Amino acid sequence: MRTLQDRSDGEKMGENAAAGTQQEGNKSHVTGLMRFFSVESEEMGITSGAAQGIHAATGMLSLQDLWCREFVLKVVQLMIGFVCLAIYSEGLIFLKNSINSMMFPNIVFSSFVIITSAVILSRMLGCAIPEVLIRIFSFLGLILYFAAATVILYECLNSIGEYLLDEMVFRRKLLFATSAISYFNFVVYVVDVYFSVKKAISFENNK
Repeated sequence: MRTLQDRSDGEKMGENAAAGTQQEGNKSHVTGLMRFFSVESEEMGITSGAAQGIHAATGMLSLQDLWCREFVLKVVQLMIGFVCLAIYSEGLIFLKNSINSMMFPNIVFSSFVIITSAVILSRMLGCAIPEVLIRIFSFLGLILYFAAATVILYECLNSIGEYLLDEMVFRRKLLFATSAISYFNFVVYVVDVYFSVKKAISFENNK
């Protein structure tokens, strides 16, 4: 009887420990998401590394200090943004009958080219934009690039079956390409946000 009771007590302790571990894991993820939009985790970014890597004479960071995952992702986002803007401007005439579809993707591409350029320049000059703003911009980029790509794809698919001149067929192909590249940039932003959340969770666990 005593052996059965000890075994029962051991099973209960194991269940309680497992439940406690699961609760701690859930709490860690929730806290990490809170840290994602918190200014208290500024230490997660390049602020500490920037302070050590800034050249006294120029106030700029060395290439070694800049060569990090966050910076590379921003450069990739900027390059893809320029490509989307260039191709979209060539295929824009295809959407001449839809003003909203013409304006929305153009605003998204132009805005994030400017925002991402500002983020990159701030890092290069050693005057980093607060990490909370960068995380918010990345989250908005994720949503807006997906929306812009979907709008363009919808307009292209909606015209299938219509008689089009060869020039307009070419413009539509450009828009299909823009949509595909925009979806790729959406994936890049997803990766960026994922690592930001992961960093936030790690920061909280090591606190």
